[in-house]
Amino acid sequence: MTGYRRHESIRSRLARWVDRQRYTLGFVRSEWRSRLRVPPGTRLRMLKRGFLSESYVLYDLANQDIREYLPDLARLRCQLLNGRHSSLLNNKLTFAMALQAHVTVPRTRAYIFKGRIIPMEAGTRPAASAAEMNGEMNGGPAEVLSRWCREGAGLVLKHIAGLQGQGIFVIKPGEGQDGLRVNGEAMDAGAVRQLTSELDEYIVSEFVQQHEYADRLFSGSANTIRLYTMIDPETGEPFVPVAIQRMGTRRTAPVDNWSRGGVASLIDLETGRLSKACGYPGPGGVEWFTAHPDSGAGIEGAVVAHWQKLLTEMRDLAGRLPFLKFVGWDVLITPEGFCVIEGNDPGFNLVQMHYPMLRDERVRKFFRHHRIIAAAK
Repeated sequence: MTGYRRHESIRSRLARWVDRQRYTLGFVRSEWRSRLRVPPGTRLRMLKRGFLSESYVLYDLANQDIREYLPDLARLRCQLLNGRHSSLLNNKLTFAMALQAHVTVPRTRAYIFKGRIIPMEAGTRPAASAAEMNGEMNGGPAEVLSRWCREGAGLVLKHIAGLQGQGIFVIKPGEGQDGLRVNGEAMDAGAVRQLTSELDEYIVSEFVQQHEYADRLFSGSANTIRLYTMIDPETGEPFVPVAIQRMGTRRTAPVDNWSRGGVASLIDLETGRLSKACGYPGPGGVEWFTAHPDSGAGIEGAVVAHWQKLLTEMRDLAGRLPFLKFVGWDVLITPEGFCVIEGNDPGFNLVQMHYPMLRDERVRKFFRHHRIIAAAK
Protein backbone atom coordinates (compact mmCIF):
# COMPACT_ATOMS: atom_id res chain seq x y z
CA MET A 1 0.00 0.00 0.00
CA THR A 2 2.87 2.36 0.80
CA GLY A 3 4.36 1.80 -2.66
CA TYR A 4 0.97 2.43 -4.24
CA ARG A 5 0.58 5.71 -2.35
CA ARG A 6 4.09 6.81 -3.33
CA HIS A 7 3.30 6.03 -6.97
CA GLU A 8 0.03 7.97 -6.77
CA SER A 9 1.80 10.94 -5.13
CA ILE A 10 4.42 11.09 -7.90
CA ARG A 11 1.75 10.79 -10.57
CA SER A 12 -0.34 13.50 -8.92
CA ARG A 13 2.62 15.90 -8.69
CA LEU A 14 3.51 15.24 -12.32
CA ALA A 15 -0.10 15.86 -13.37
CA ARG A 16 -0.14 19.17 -11.48
CA TRP A 17 3.13 20.23 -13.12
CA VAL A 18 1.72 19.41 -16.57
CA ASP A 19 -1.46 21.33 -15.77
CA ARG A 20 0.53 24.38 -14.64
CA GLN A 21 2.47 24.39 -17.91
CA ARG A 22 -0.79 24.02 -19.81
CA TYR A 23 -2.31 27.02 -18.06
CA THR A 24 0.84 29.07 -18.61
CA LEU A 25 0.54 28.25 -22.31
CA GLY A 26 -3.14 29.24 -22.12
CA PHE A 27 -2.12 32.57 -20.60
CA VAL A 28 0.23 33.25 -23.52
CA ARG A 29 -2.44 32.19 -26.01
CA SER A 30 -5.02 34.49 -24.38
CA GLU A 31 -2.63 37.42 -24.61
CA TRP A 32 -1.97 36.72 -28.26
CA ARG A 33 -5.72 36.62 -29.03
CA SER A 34 -6.67 39.68 -26.96
CA ARG A 35 -9.12 42.04 -28.63
CA LEU A 36 -7.96 45.00 -26.51
CA ARG A 37 -4.72 46.78 -27.32
CA VAL A 38 -2.53 48.77 -24.95
CA PRO A 39 0.84 50.52 -25.43
CA PRO A 40 3.82 48.09 -25.68
CA GLY A 41 5.42 49.34 -22.46
CA THR A 42 2.20 48.87 -20.49
CA ARG A 43 1.70 45.46 -22.04
CA LEU A 44 5.16 44.29 -20.93
CA ARG A 45 4.61 45.69 -17.43
CA MET A 46 1.30 43.83 -17.11
CA LEU A 47 2.75 40.54 -18.35
CA LYS A 48 5.62 40.72 -15.85
CA ARG A 49 3.06 40.90 -13.05
CA GLY A 50 0.99 38.02 -14.39
CA PHE A 51 -1.79 40.11 -15.93
CA LEU A 52 -3.09 40.00 -19.47
CA SER A 53 -2.74 43.39 -21.09
CA GLU A 54 -6.54 43.56 -21.54
CA SER A 55 -6.90 43.58 -17.74
CA TYR A 56 -5.28 47.01 -17.75
CA VAL A 57 -8.43 48.21 -19.53
CA LEU A 58 -10.97 45.90 -17.86
CA TYR A 59 -9.91 46.78 -14.31
CA ASP A 60 -8.92 50.40 -15.01
CA LEU A 61 -5.52 49.65 -13.49
CA ALA A 62 -4.22 53.08 -14.39
CA ASN A 63 -6.38 54.34 -11.51
CA GLN A 64 -6.63 51.29 -9.21
CA ASP A 65 -4.32 49.48 -6.78
CA ILE A 66 -3.08 46.48 -8.77
CA ARG A 67 -2.20 44.63 -5.54
CA GLU A 68 -5.92 44.13 -4.83
CA TYR A 69 -6.48 42.19 -8.06
CA LEU A 70 -5.90 38.50 -8.63
CA PRO A 71 -3.47 38.20 -11.57
CA ASP A 72 -4.70 36.41 -14.69
CA LEU A 73 -1.98 33.77 -14.50
CA ALA A 74 -3.02 32.97 -10.92
CA ARG A 75 -6.66 32.99 -12.04
CA LEU A 76 -5.92 30.28 -14.60
CA ARG A 77 -4.18 28.17 -11.95
CA CYS A 78 -7.34 28.31 -9.83
CA GLN A 79 -8.70 25.68 -12.19
CA LEU A 80 -6.33 23.22 -10.45
CA LEU A 81 -7.87 23.74 -7.02
CA ASN A 82 -10.56 21.06 -7.31
CA GLY A 83 -8.12 18.46 -8.62
CA ARG A 84 -9.75 15.33 -10.04
CA HIS A 85 -13.14 16.56 -8.89
CA SER A 86 -13.07 19.18 -11.63
CA SER A 87 -14.43 16.43 -13.87
CA LEU A 88 -17.71 16.83 -12.01
CA LEU A 89 -17.87 20.45 -13.18
CA ASN A 90 -16.46 20.01 -16.67
CA ASN A 91 -19.07 17.51 -17.88
CA LYS A 92 -22.63 18.87 -17.84
CA LEU A 93 -24.21 15.42 -17.96
CA THR A 94 -22.17 14.16 -15.00
CA PHE A 95 -22.91 17.38 -13.13
CA ALA A 96 -26.67 17.06 -13.59
CA MET A 97 -26.72 13.42 -12.54
CA ALA A 98 -24.54 13.98 -9.46
CA LEU A 99 -26.17 17.19 -8.19
CA GLN A 100 -29.84 16.21 -8.54
CA ALA A 101 -29.71 14.51 -5.14
CA HIS A 102 -28.62 17.76 -3.48
CA VAL A 103 -30.30 20.66 -5.26
CA THR A 104 -32.79 21.48 -8.02
CA VAL A 105 -31.19 21.12 -11.46
CA PRO A 106 -32.80 21.12 -14.92
CA ARG A 107 -34.54 17.85 -15.76
CA THR A 108 -32.32 15.83 -18.10
CA ARG A 109 -34.40 14.15 -20.80
CA ALA A 110 -31.76 12.60 -23.09
CA TYR A 111 -28.20 12.53 -24.36
CA ILE A 112 -27.26 12.92 -28.03
CA PHE A 113 -24.31 10.77 -29.07
CA LYS A 114 -23.18 10.93 -32.71
CA GLY A 115 -26.60 12.09 -33.78
CA ARG A 116 -28.48 9.42 -31.82
CA ILE A 117 -30.85 10.44 -29.01
CA ILE A 118 -30.41 8.25 -25.93
CA PRO A 119 -33.02 8.51 -23.12
CA MET A 120 -31.55 9.31 -19.71
CA GLU A 121 -34.55 9.30 -17.39
CA ALA A 122 -35.25 6.67 -14.76
CA GLY A 123 -38.11 4.36 -15.68
CA THR A 124 -37.62 4.79 -19.44
CA ARG A 125 -37.35 1.58 -21.48
CA PRO A 126 -34.10 2.36 -23.40
CA ALA A 127 -34.57 0.06 -26.40
CA ALA A 128 -38.12 1.13 -27.30
CA SER A 129 -37.57 4.79 -26.43
CA ALA A 130 -34.33 5.06 -28.39
CA ALA A 131 -36.00 3.50 -31.43
CA GLU A 132 -38.90 5.94 -31.22
CA MET A 133 -36.63 8.94 -30.79
CA ASN A 134 -34.41 8.15 -33.71
CA GLY A 135 -37.04 7.62 -36.35
CA GLU A 136 -37.73 3.92 -36.29
CA MET A 137 -41.14 4.50 -34.74
CA ASN A 138 -43.79 7.24 -34.92
CA GLY A 139 -42.04 10.33 -36.42
CA GLY A 140 -38.63 10.33 -34.77
CA PRO A 141 -36.76 13.22 -33.15
CA ALA A 142 -39.14 15.99 -34.24
CA GLU A 143 -42.19 14.28 -32.73
CA VAL A 144 -40.39 13.39 -29.49
CA LEU A 145 -38.83 16.82 -29.01
CA SER A 146 -42.14 18.49 -29.85
CA ARG A 147 -43.94 16.34 -27.27
CA TRP A 148 -41.34 17.13 -24.62
CA CYS A 149 -41.58 20.83 -25.43
CA ARG A 150 -45.31 20.82 -24.92
CA GLU A 151 -44.99 18.94 -21.63
CA GLY A 152 -42.94 21.82 -20.20
CA ALA A 153 -41.66 25.27 -21.17
CA GLY A 154 -39.30 23.99 -23.87
CA LEU A 155 -35.92 22.29 -24.16
CA VAL A 156 -32.25 23.28 -24.09
CA LEU A 157 -29.61 21.38 -26.05
CA LYS A 158 -25.99 22.08 -25.13
CA HIS A 159 -22.64 20.35 -25.43
CA ILE A 160 -21.47 18.57 -22.28
CA ALA A 161 -18.20 20.57 -22.32
CA GLY A 162 -19.52 23.80 -23.90
CA LEU A 163 -18.12 27.16 -22.81
CA GLN A 164 -19.36 30.76 -22.89
CA GLY A 165 -22.83 29.86 -24.11
CA GLN A 166 -21.60 28.61 -27.47
CA GLY A 167 -23.48 25.94 -29.43
CA ILE A 168 -26.67 26.19 -27.35
CA PHE A 169 -30.06 25.48 -28.94
CA VAL A 170 -33.23 26.63 -27.16
CA ILE A 171 -36.24 24.77 -28.55
CA LYS A 172 -39.81 26.00 -28.06
CA PRO A 173 -43.13 24.76 -29.46
CA GLY A 174 -43.95 26.16 -32.89
CA GLU A 175 -46.90 25.93 -35.25
CA GLY A 176 -48.62 22.62 -35.90
CA GLN A 177 -48.42 19.39 -33.94
CA ASP A 178 -44.70 18.86 -34.50
CA GLY A 179 -43.63 22.40 -35.37
CA LEU A 180 -40.73 23.81 -33.36
CA ARG A 181 -38.81 27.04 -33.00
CA VAL A 182 -35.05 26.66 -32.51
CA ASN A 183 -33.33 29.81 -31.17
CA GLY A 184 -36.38 31.70 -32.42
CA GLU A 185 -36.34 30.24 -35.94
CA ALA A 186 -39.21 28.03 -37.18
CA MET A 187 -38.15 24.49 -38.13
CA ASP A 188 -40.09 21.63 -39.66
CA ALA A 189 -39.57 17.95 -38.85
CA GLY A 190 -36.91 17.50 -41.53
CA ALA A 191 -34.84 20.42 -40.27
CA VAL A 192 -35.02 19.14 -36.69
CA ARG A 193 -33.95 15.67 -37.80
CA GLN A 194 -31.02 17.22 -39.69
CA LEU A 195 -30.02 19.30 -36.65
CA THR A 196 -30.01 16.39 -34.20
CA SER A 197 -28.18 14.13 -36.66
CA GLU A 198 -25.26 16.59 -36.67
CA LEU A 199 -24.95 16.88 -32.89
CA ASP A 200 -22.56 14.85 -30.75
CA GLU A 201 -22.14 14.74 -26.97
CA TYR A 202 -25.12 17.01 -26.31
CA ILE A 203 -27.35 16.98 -23.26
CA VAL A 204 -31.11 17.55 -23.70
CA SER A 205 -32.61 19.35 -20.69
CA GLU A 206 -35.93 20.94 -19.89
CA PHE A 207 -36.07 24.70 -20.34
CA VAL A 208 -36.33 26.42 -16.94
CA GLN A 209 -38.68 29.40 -16.67
CA GLN A 210 -37.01 32.34 -14.95
CA HIS A 211 -38.53 34.59 -12.28
CA GLU A 212 -40.42 37.70 -13.32
CA TYR A 213 -37.66 40.02 -12.04
CA ALA A 214 -35.12 38.37 -14.41
CA ASP A 215 -37.57 38.28 -17.32
CA ARG A 216 -38.25 41.99 -16.79
CA LEU A 217 -34.55 42.79 -17.11
CA PHE A 218 -34.39 41.07 -20.53
CA SER A 219 -36.84 38.43 -21.70
CA GLY A 220 -34.77 37.17 -24.64
CA SER A 221 -32.33 35.12 -22.54
CA ALA A 222 -32.04 33.11 -19.34
CA ASN A 223 -30.39 35.67 -17.04
CA THR A 224 -28.27 33.65 -14.65
CA ILE A 225 -26.39 34.50 -11.49
CA ARG A 226 -22.73 33.48 -11.19
CA LEU A 227 -22.34 32.82 -7.46
CA TYR A 228 -18.95 31.79 -6.06
CA THR A 229 -18.36 29.51 -3.07
CA MET A 230 -15.09 28.79 -1.28
CA ILE A 231 -14.22 26.43 1.55
CA ASP A 232 -12.31 28.25 4.28
CA PRO A 233 -9.07 26.25 4.72
CA GLU A 234 -8.85 27.07 8.44
CA THR A 235 -12.43 26.39 9.57
CA GLY A 236 -13.67 24.10 6.79
CA GLU A 237 -16.76 26.29 6.52
CA PRO A 238 -18.14 27.43 3.15
CA PHE A 239 -18.58 31.10 2.34
CA VAL A 240 -19.77 33.22 -0.59
CA PRO A 241 -17.26 35.94 -1.49
CA VAL A 242 -19.08 37.46 -4.46
CA ALA A 243 -22.02 37.06 -6.86
CA ILE A 244 -22.79 38.57 -10.27
CA GLN A 245 -26.09 38.99 -12.12
CA ARG A 246 -25.67 38.43 -15.86
CA MET A 247 -28.13 39.66 -18.47
CA GLY A 248 -28.35 38.84 -22.14
CA THR A 249 -28.93 41.32 -24.94
CA ARG A 250 -30.17 41.11 -28.53
CA ARG A 251 -26.57 40.31 -29.53
CA THR A 252 -26.33 37.28 -27.21
CA ALA A 253 -29.88 35.85 -27.17
CA PRO A 254 -30.83 33.20 -26.22
CA VAL A 255 -27.89 33.18 -23.75
CA ASP A 256 -26.49 35.81 -21.40
CA ASN A 257 -22.77 35.53 -22.16
CA TRP A 258 -20.95 38.70 -21.14
CA SER A 259 -17.89 38.51 -23.40
CA ARG A 260 -20.16 38.13 -26.44
CA GLY A 261 -22.18 41.27 -25.72
CA GLY A 262 -24.13 40.76 -22.49
CA VAL A 263 -24.05 43.01 -19.44
CA ALA A 264 -23.49 42.19 -15.76
CA SER A 265 -24.00 43.71 -12.31
CA LEU A 266 -22.47 43.08 -8.90
CA ILE A 267 -24.97 41.76 -6.33
CA ASP A 268 -24.86 43.23 -2.84
CA LEU A 269 -24.48 40.14 -0.64
CA GLU A 270 -26.46 41.68 2.22
CA THR A 271 -29.48 42.92 0.29
CA GLY A 272 -29.47 41.22 -3.13
CA ARG A 273 -29.53 44.66 -4.76
CA LEU A 274 -27.88 45.13 -8.17
CA SER A 275 -25.20 47.68 -9.01
CA LYS A 276 -24.99 49.38 -12.37
CA ALA A 277 -24.00 46.96 -15.11
CA CYS A 278 -20.96 46.82 -17.36
CA GLY A 279 -20.48 45.46 -20.85
CA TYR A 280 -17.35 44.00 -22.42
CA PRO A 281 -15.13 46.88 -23.56
CA GLY A 282 -15.30 48.05 -27.16
CA PRO A 283 -13.16 50.61 -28.99
CA GLY A 284 -14.48 53.33 -26.69
CA GLY A 285 -13.61 51.45 -23.50
CA VAL A 286 -15.90 50.03 -20.80
CA GLU A 287 -19.53 51.11 -20.94
CA TRP A 288 -21.71 51.20 -17.81
CA PHE A 289 -25.50 50.97 -17.68
CA THR A 290 -28.07 51.93 -15.05
CA ALA A 291 -30.79 50.51 -17.33
CA HIS A 292 -30.71 47.60 -19.76
CA PRO A 293 -29.45 48.74 -23.20
CA ASP A 294 -32.23 46.88 -25.07
CA SER A 295 -35.22 46.44 -22.75
CA GLY A 296 -34.80 49.77 -20.97
CA ALA A 297 -35.57 48.06 -17.64
CA GLY A 298 -33.87 49.56 -14.60
CA ILE A 299 -30.84 47.60 -13.47
CA GLU A 300 -29.20 49.62 -10.71
CA GLY A 301 -31.20 49.12 -7.53
CA ALA A 302 -33.21 46.13 -8.77
CA VAL A 303 -33.40 43.31 -6.21
CA VAL A 304 -32.79 39.60 -6.89
CA ALA A 305 -35.83 37.54 -5.90
CA HIS A 306 -35.39 34.81 -3.25
CA TRP A 307 -31.94 36.23 -2.48
CA GLN A 308 -31.57 35.13 1.16
CA LYS A 309 -32.88 31.65 0.32
CA LEU A 310 -30.33 31.38 -2.50
CA LEU A 311 -27.45 32.58 -0.34
CA THR A 312 -28.25 30.23 2.54
CA GLU A 313 -28.90 27.13 0.46
CA MET A 314 -25.88 27.58 -1.81
CA ARG A 315 -23.63 27.85 1.25
CA ASP A 316 -25.21 24.66 2.55
CA LEU A 317 -24.66 22.95 -0.81
CA ALA A 318 -20.98 23.90 -0.83
CA GLY A 319 -20.69 22.53 2.71
CA ARG A 320 -22.09 19.17 1.57
CA LEU A 321 -19.51 19.02 -1.25
CA PRO A 322 -16.27 20.00 0.57
CA PHE A 323 -14.08 18.40 -2.11
CA LEU A 324 -15.15 21.25 -4.40
CA LYS A 325 -13.04 23.91 -2.75
CA PHE A 326 -13.86 26.70 -5.18
CA VAL A 327 -16.82 26.81 -7.58
CA GLY A 328 -18.56 29.35 -9.77
CA TRP A 329 -22.21 28.23 -9.78
CA ASP A 330 -24.56 29.35 -12.58
CA VAL A 331 -27.97 29.73 -10.99
CA LEU A 332 -31.33 30.78 -12.44
CA ILE A 333 -33.93 32.30 -10.13
CA THR A 334 -37.35 30.71 -10.73
CA PRO A 335 -40.84 31.60 -9.50
CA GLU A 336 -40.55 28.89 -6.82
CA GLY A 337 -36.91 29.42 -5.78
CA PHE A 338 -33.86 28.68 -7.89
CA CYS A 339 -32.31 26.08 -10.18
CA VAL A 340 -28.58 25.32 -10.45
CA ILE A 341 -27.80 25.21 -14.17
CA GLU A 342 -24.13 24.21 -13.92
CA GLY A 343 -20.90 24.56 -11.95
CA ASN A 344 -17.58 25.89 -13.21
CA ASP A 345 -13.92 26.11 -12.35
CA PRO A 346 -14.13 29.88 -11.83
CA GLY A 347 -12.83 32.77 -13.87
CA PHE A 348 -12.59 36.29 -12.52
CA ASN A 349 -12.29 38.97 -15.20
CA LEU A 350 -15.99 39.84 -15.05
CA VAL A 351 -16.05 39.84 -11.24
CA GLN A 352 -12.97 42.03 -10.89
CA MET A 353 -14.42 44.69 -13.15
CA HIS A 354 -16.79 45.30 -10.23
CA TYR A 355 -14.78 44.18 -7.22
CA PRO A 356 -11.07 43.28 -6.82
CA MET A 357 -11.00 39.81 -5.27
CA LEU A 358 -7.92 40.31 -3.08
CA ARG A 359 -9.58 43.19 -1.25
CA ASP A 360 -11.42 40.51 0.74
CA GLU A 361 -9.04 39.13 3.38
CA ARG A 362 -10.83 35.76 3.48
CA VAL A 363 -10.24 35.35 -0.24
CA ARG A 364 -6.60 36.46 0.07
CA LYS A 365 -6.02 33.85 2.82
CA PHE A 366 -7.72 31.17 0.70
CA PHE A 367 -5.42 31.81 -2.26
CA ARG A 368 -2.32 32.00 -0.06
CA HIS A 369 -3.18 28.69 1.58
CA HIS A 370 -3.53 26.99 -1.80
CA ARG A 371 -0.39 28.71 -3.13
CA ILE A 372 -2.23 30.54 -5.87
CA ILE A 373 -0.60 33.76 -4.69
CA ALA A 374 2.57 34.26 -2.68
CA ALA A 375 2.44 34.36 1.10
CA ALA A 376 2.69 37.75 2.76
CA LYS A 377 6.22 38.80 3.60
